[in-house]
Order: sequence, then structure tokens, then C-alpha cells
Amino acid sequence: MLFKITSEANPLVTILSRTSLFLIAAALVSTSCVYFNTYYNAQKYFRQAERSRAEDEKKMIERGEDPRRALRKPVHKTDNLYETAARRANKVLDEHKDSDLVDDTMFLMGRAFYWRRDYIAAARSFSDLEENFPDSEFYSEARYWRALSYEAQRQHSDAHSLYRELFSEGRRDVGSKSGYRLGEMAYEAEDYVAAAQEYKATIEAFPEAALLPDLWLRYGESLVALADSTRYGEALEAFETAQEEKPSKQTEYESRLNKGRVLDAMGMGQEALSVYEMLLKDGRFRVFEGLTRLQIGHYYRDREDVVRVLDEFEQVRDDFPKSASSAMALYHTALLYLQDLGDVERARDYLNEVRGEKRDSEAAVQAQRTLQDLGELDRLTRRILVADSLAGMQRDSVLTVRIVEDSTVFGVDSLSGLPAIEDTLLFTASSIAVADSSDSASSVETSRTYIDARYILREEDEEVLAAWFFENPSVERPDRTMEVFEDLFSLAELYRDQLAQADSALFYYGRLRERFPESIQIPLILYNMGWIHIELKRDPNGAKPFFAQLVEEFPSSEHANAAREFLGLPRRRIADEIASAEFESIEKIMIADPEATSIFVPMLDILIQDFVETPTAAKASFIAAKAVEDVDGDSLEAERRYARLAERFPDSQFAGLVRDRQESIKGGLAAKLERSLKSLGGNLRPGEKIETIAVEPDSVDSVALGRKYFGFALRAHRRGDLDGAREYYELSLNEQAKNPEALYQLGNIQWDQDYFQDALDYYRQALRQNQGFLKAHYRMFFAFLAQSREDSSNVYLRKVIKGDRGNPQIRFLIEEFPDLIKQNPEELDLGTMAELELELPKEELDMLPGELRLRELPLVRQMALPVYSANASGDSAIVLLDILVGRNGKPEEVELYYGSEPYASAAVNSAWDYVFYPAEGVDQQPDREGFEVRAWVELEMPVFSSIGFEAVGRRESVNRDVSSDSEIQIQDTLSVGLGEWGDVEVSEVLE
Repeated sequence: MLFKITSEANPLVTILSRTSLFLIAAALVSTSCVYFNTYYNAQKYFRQAERSRAEDEKKMIERGEDPRRALRKPVHKTDNLYETAARRANKVLDEHKDSDLVDDTMFLMGRAFYWRRDYIAAARSFSDLEENFPDSEFYSEARYWRALSYEAQRQHSDAHSLYRELFSEGRRDVGSKSGYRLGEMAYEAEDYVAAAQEYKATIEAFPEAALLPDLWLRYGESLVALADSTRYGEALEAFETAQEEKPSKQTEYESRLNKGRVLDAMGMGQEALSVYEMLLKDGRFRVFEGLTRLQIGHYYRDREDVVRVLDEFEQVRDDFPKSASSAMALYHTALLYLQDLGDVERARDYLNEVRGEKRDSEAAVQAQRTLQDLGELDRLTRRILVADSLAGMQRDSVLTVRIVEDSTVFGVDSLSGLPAIEDTLLFTASSIAVADSSDSASSVETSRTYIDARYILREEDEEVLAAWFFENPSVERPDRTMEVFEDLFSLAELYRDQLAQADSALFYYGRLRERFPESIQIPLILYNMGWIHIELKRDPNGAKPFFAQLVEEFPSSEHANAAREFLGLPRRRIADEIASAEFESIEKIMIADPEATSIFVPMLDILIQDFVETPTAAKASFIAAKAVEDVDGDSLEAERRYARLAERFPDSQFAGLVRDRQESIKGGLAAKLERSLKSLGGNLRPGEKIETIAVEPDSVDSVALGRKYFGFALRAHRRGDLDGAREYYELSLNEQAKNPEALYQLGNIQWDQDYFQDALDYYRQALRQNQGFLKAHYRMFFAFLAQSREDSSNVYLRKVIKGDRGNPQIRFLIEEFPDLIKQNPEELDLGTMAELELELPKEELDMLPGELRLRELPLVRQMALPVYSANASGDSAIVLLDILVGRNGKPEEVELYYGSEPYASAAVNSAWDYVFYPAEGVDQQPDREGFEVRAWVELEMPVFSSIGFEAVGRRESVNRDVSSDSEIQIQDTLSVGLGEWGDVEVSEVLE
């Protein structure tokens, strides 16, 4: 019943009615306030987080760090504020989806995720905003932040495309920031030409941008990074312009500091020093004083004024203790002692102090690397000397090998202690002979050898020598020639690149020339020796003899052309260029018919013979051996070719592949046998099957969790459970945004259910993430062909042909229509394409071992029989169980995937009593033999009723009757496989 309230109504009713209206209005306002207050609270925490982050950056600047280029490190307080902001924002989205603040909330939440380094969630939040609110005021900004999230995930291609779109659209704020990021990405990739172009293009496109001072600064830095003296004047102008564009204090400081560096590089050292001194006098830049004094120290180091250098570095340490600047001063002090003064022990002391000065600084990272380089130097030196000792010492001329601490026996006065020794690398009894004072001269018939213990041998090395000469006198001397060559080369590169020790690098390159004059690396060695004179010793004249010898003795090498350029001689076509051209022509034959080994292998052999000293010849040798092995199946001929390759091209990368192959064959057979022996202890019952589904992540790792869901999706898909597969694929995409395989399989599900347009959408998304996705190209071709879209069908047919040239059906297609592979290919009509009889590649719905990242899959070690039901209908049923196998091999979770009662319960109960060999990950941990990981397996278990079990029992008794013959066969197999294990009894192995 409806009541009309009039002035004649009861006054009490009127009052009550007005009160009700007021309450209804208040409730509506209250509802609105709830979601606004929730959003307001999220915004409040976000602002607090932003202020906290700004304070953190300010502190970094005061400590001499650069927050713009420093790695984002977790800060507990700031992270918690961002997390609270995201949680409050999520509450708005969960409880007030229809409010007018949803897009504001999404934008806030995405940025909170970004600053918490949850980049996948951030990208998803920005993407949702774009999809659902294309008219939002935050639309362009969300796209920019999504690009930032891609860049942080190292999805550089996606980030680059999005930045480019935003830059091209021309919105000043977002466009200039996107152009800046394009420059930063190119700079970080060390493509300084592209970086300079991106910064300059952004300056020209957005002359009023707020980032203009930073763009000029970075443009100048890119020009300096080119190391092209003709661009220094332009860089100087860029730094001066940056100072005129109202920069921040940090940008102004960097511009002025860089101006000094460029002036110094241009030969105006006094002007550069004046720039540095003016920075010291300007009180605004007090927080940067440590960096300025470091630069002044570098200035004096270039002029070899060691005293002034040490004074500047010491003042930094005194005035700014426990800062990034003082840590860097310590590090450069260590380098001064290491590289200029040759005092390696004092350098080590300073390097060890850096970490204590500022643990998380860039200097601490660099100091640790330098210490590792010094350790590697010692290790390589010991390896070389031990190898040469084993090769050069005669057993009958040595009484003993003794370690002495007094390195003055050798007159050690250089970094490694080696250059001062005459023929140090040949450690023989005749190298240095010193009479032992403990014996009379008449009783000493042989000399004793003394070794510098600091640099050459450790206790375990002494044991190696003792075992070699006295405990195993009958062992043949190993050929360690290649090991010595590789170690010497590594030493030379270590001194040249990491330690910048010109003289030591030249010494070891010289040793390589003397000891291995026939090596194909001699041209590279000569070039490196010339380069050291130019770059490290600043002595171009010293490089000329090496370059002249390179041109004269190795005229066809690629390094000879580089030497010609330095010497002002015309360039020549080198041997490897000719060999590469011939190889390309042979390669076309190989691609056209990979099985025509009788044609292309002899051609490769001729190329090898004609260009034996080129890298292409080594490559041709390897490919010929591989073809003989894989196509012809002639393992003996292949092994002969591999051995010839290792002998003829010993220091090529392909010889390294051959050695790795030989080692992996040996190791692989042993590992396979070991795992096979394990599996003997726990065979599956008849009808049982085990399949590894996925690895359980140990932490909240989105990528690992996405991979887990993808494994479950594949299992559901191959079992025909399309709804379950779709759900898991979508879960995988939620955790791992870039997952083209999941998108492709979702497309296949739509395809199988005749939703072709939806399938095409998924395939397009997959191709946006992986442009070379061959299976998606096939699907797109067939889809457009079914829709009679001739142009699109031809486009994807060409993509299929380009990506699947090894497929026999594609090779046949090319033979039938050779114009399809021309630069401007022929287009086929729909009728012809329909008659091609192309087939889709076989769909594999199993996780590949590489995707599982497992070295070993779980195996059943101990079974348990189900408790059979006497009341069950029928004699058996198949039950599918999902079992999470723990690191100890025991089930942690057992879930029913498929099966009916009462069999399902019986299977679940028995599964808890199973024991497995646990899965092993691909990584090794130093504190244990294997890296056991938790993994999900699908166990297909047949469960029998009492009737069915009687039949199975009869079959198992038959199996037991023939087990003795099987054991004999196993023992015969093991005896062959264990031939290299010495006197191990097969029975012992089986036990």
C-alpha cells in the first residue's frame, strides 16, 4: 500500500517520514564515503611511501651514491608503506567495483606494486586500467608505467615498442619520459650511437620538457662514451647547455664534473683542474665533495703524481668515512698499489678493507671482483707450473720437492713473482740449483728445487708432485699442452682486461708466442700486444713492430686488416671472408637436402684443406663430423673426424665443444647407469605409470608459479579436461605475463571447440610475445585459409616456409613452387593452397625436461598396495593421483585427480605410504651432493577388488618365476657398463 503524505496528515507521521528520508540520504552518503575513505587511506599510505623513498634517495646522494642508476634495493619501511597502500587499494577494487575511483585505484596500486619490485603484478594492473578505462585521465601514464614494468622484467622488446608508441604520439610529459627511457635502454646496452640519437631526438621533439637538463646531460655522456675525439666539442656544448636549463642540483653537478673530464680529454688539463676546484669551493655541492676529490685523484694519477693521488684519496676517506665515496677511494688506492706500484700484498689489504667501509657500494662489488681476479691469477699460475713440472722434471734427477717461504731465492720483485725468473715456466731440476746446507758437499749428488710458495704451489700441489714422482712411477706423463695454452692465454687476458697490467700481459703473450709458434691464435696474440702498447702504455710507436709482423706473416687474417688500418695501409680481402663465402654456398646445399652428405661433406673437406688456418675451417670440420654422425650414423668415422678436429684446431671453440662432448659422454653414461641402478629397487606394479607434472616453487616466485600452473594445464589438456586446462593456462598467465605457449594452447582449446575467431585472438597475442612462434604461424595459416582470406593465408604461408625449412613437406613444397622463396615471392591462390596437404606440427602436451629444470625426475622407490574393497562393483578401476614428492622422497600432498569410490579412497590411502627418489634440480648447492626439489607427479594406479586382485596375484607369481632369467640379463648388461669400474662385483652394485 502506498501512502501520500500531505499537510493534513498526522504530524507524527510527517516527522517520522522526514526522519526516514534523512536516514536514507545519510546511508547513501555513508556508502559513498566508505569507498572514498578506503581510497583516501590507500592514497595517504602511498604519499607516505613516496616521501620515504624521496628521503632514501636524498640519503643516497649525501652518501655519494647515484639513486638514478643504483639498483633498487629493498628498504623495509618504504616497502611496508607501499604494501599497505596496495592492500587498501585492492580493498576498493574488491568491495566497490562500481565506484568512480576504480581507475584512480588501479593506477595507484600499479605504482605501489612497481616500487615494491613486483613488476608482473604492476604490469597487470596498468594493463587492466587500459583495457577497462580507455578514456581515463591516467591512460597514457598507465602505458608508460607498464613499459617501465616490462623494462624492469628485462622484457626489452615489449618495453621498447611501448616507449616508441608513446614517444610518437607526442604527449609532452609521457612522450619526453619515454624518449628518455629509450636513450637509457640503448646506453645500458652500450649502444652509444643509438643512445645519443634517442636523447637528441627527444630534445628536438620536446624542447619544453621538464627533463630537458637531464636529456642534455645524458646526450653529452653518450658522446663521450663513443670515445671519438671529434665529438668532444659537441659533448662540451651539451654539458654547458644542461647547466643553462634550470637543472636539479645533482644534474648541474654532473654536468660541471663531466665538463672537466672532457676538457682533460681534449688536452686542456689546467682548465679541467680549475673546474674541479670551483666545484670544491661551491658550498651547494658539499655533499658531492668526495666524488670531486676522487676525480682530482684520477687527474693526478694520469700525470703519475702518486703522492698527490694518495693525498686526495686519503682526504676522501678522512672526511667522508663509511660512505660510498670513501669505499671508492679505498678501491682506487688498491688499484694504484696494484697497477702502478706493483705491491700486490698491500693492494690485497686495501681491497679487503673496502667491504668493511661500505658493504653494499659499487666499490665493494668491484673490489670483490678484483680479489677474485687475483685468486684466479694465482690458480692459473699454479696450474701452469704444476703442468710444466710434470712435463719437464726427470724422476732420476730429483731427490725431493720442498716448499720454502723465502721468495728472495728467485729475486721476486714483480706482481706474480714470475717475470724475474729465467725460464720460470719450465720448472725442472736444472732451473735453479742450490746446495742443501744440511748435507756435506760430497754427499749431495743431485740438486734440490726451491719454489716460491706464495704464488706457485700449495700443499695439495706438493702432494700431486709427490704422488707423481714417488708413489706412481709407472704412470705415463699426461699431455697438458692445451691446458697450459688456455691457462697462459687466460693469464694474459686477466692482466690486460681486469688488472690493466701492461707489462705482465705483454710478458705472458710473449710466452705464448715462444711456446706455441704454430698456434692459429698467433695473429690475435700479436694484435693484442700492439693494442696493449696503444691503449695501456700510451705508446703507439711500440705497437708498430707487432702490427708490421702481423701484416707480413699473416696477411690474410682479420687482425692483419685492423693492423693495416693503424699503419695507414689499404685493406685486403682476408682468407676467412673467402672461406665464409664458400661455406655459405655449401650451406645452401645442406639446407636444401640435409641428407645429401655424399655431396656436401666432400665439399666441406676441400674447404678445410684450402683454408686450414681460418675459423670457418674449424666450423666446417665440426659440421662435417656432426653430419657423418647424425645423418650417416657412422660413429667410427665421426669419432675420427672429431679427433682430427681437436688435433688440427686445438684452440678453436669447436675443439672445446668436442672436448665437452667427450666428457659429457663419459659422465652421462655413468650418471645414467647410476640412476638405472636406483630404479631397480622400486619397479612399478603392472598397469602403474608415473609422470612428472611440475616443480613446486620454494618461494613466492611468480615465474616459477606460472611454470607450475602451466605443467598442470598441459596435463589436464592431454587428459581431455579442457575446462581444467583453460583454468590452469589462465592462472599461469596471471603469474607469468609473457607466456606465448600458454596463449597458444588457449587458442588451441578455442580451435577444438570451433571458436575460431577467439582462437585467432589468442594466436595473435602469442605472436606479439614471440614473433617466430612457428606453430602459431601454422594455425594462423589454416585459419585464414578456412576463412578464404587469400592475402593473409599467403603471408602466413611465407612465415611457415621461412621458419620450417628443415621439414620434408616444406622442402617438397619449395621444390614444387621455387618462386615462394624469392625476394618477392609468388602468391598462391586459395585453391592451390587448399591442395598443398600441409600438416600441423605434432602437438606435444608434455613438459620438456628443460622447462621442468630438473636434472633427475622423481622415481618410485617403494610401493604400497591399496586396501582392496570387497564390496566394489567390477574387478578393477584406474585412479589418477597428484602427489607432491618432498625433498626426502615422501609424499607431502596427495590429491585425487580422477577416480570413483571406493577405489579412489583406497588409492589415496596407499599413496601416502609410497617412497620416491626425489627430483633433483639443475643447480648444485655447495653444502650437499644433489639439489633435491619438491615436484608434483601424476601416479596412474590400478586398484583391484578382491576378485580382480586374485587374477593379478596369479600374474605376479608368473613374473616371479621368470625373475631369475631377468636377473641374469641385468647382470650381463651391468658387467658391460661397469667395465671401467675395476674389480667391483655386479652383485655388490645390485645390493
